[in-house]
Amino acid sequence: MDLDHFAASTLFTLNDHILSISMYMLCLRCYLEPDDDPRTDFMLSPIKTPGEIFAKFPKVFMLMCELDPIHDDNIRFIHKFM
Repeated sequence: MDLDHFAASTLFTLNDHILSISMYMLCLRCYLEPDDDPRTDFMLSPIKTPGEIFAKFPKVFMLMCELDPIHDDNIRFIHKFM
């Protein structure tokens, strides 16, 4: 997830029956330590990973769903490394 950019698809969690916005925020709080910074740490936010690190990995296929709460982040991620 890229916390530096608003992603409209995140709004899908407002009406999601499985992953509500409160559950989404709870997951973030449980996953992150108080001193973690997902804006710079690529172990927390893969979109921040330097290209030379991703160049070492084989090609992969990614599947995104239309109503995925991180759909826009996935698009941004794919375009960064194409």
